[in-house]
Amino acid sequence: MKSNIKITLLPGWIDVSKDVPDGPSTFLRELSECSGALQISLAEFKGGKVPNPSEQVLIKMSRGFGSGTDINFGEVVESHSGDCAFGKFGTTVYRSQEFPRSQMWYLSNGMDFIMVTHVCSEDPDHQELLEVDQIVSMLTLGPPRKPWWKFW
Repeated sequence: MKSNIKITLLPGWIDVSKDVPDGPSTFLRELSECSGALQISLAEFKGGKVPNPSEQVLIKMSRGFGSGTDINFGEVVESHSGDCAFGKFGTTVYRSQEFPRSQMWYLSNGMDFIMVTHVCSEDPDHQELLEVDQIVSMLTLGPPRKPWWKFW
């Protein structure tokens, strides 16, 4: 059974995932003039060697994602890491002409990974950035999803 990401949204945030049917869970801040898209997805450990990444590895992953050949968020502004409800995280902030601010997080509990992006087509307001950090810091895994046909 697949795990479920437990996402605690703050007041003023809405789920627009239905508008991106084949994409990750996507959220916007209604209180912002031009909200950045907050997208969250999960990679579950299925077996093999337990990854147990360090904070430095998580930072390296966030830098690699944002400066890859398919996705280029621009120049690196800053990177940092720390603890969160899920375990630990590494994050990188980027800047480019197309996206004045983008941020990529990799969170890990030692086995599973939660990937988060916040991509802004305009400079985001300060309160939105504070709230995104708060939402990301509270991400955890919830109970596994049951198939619709199971009643127990």
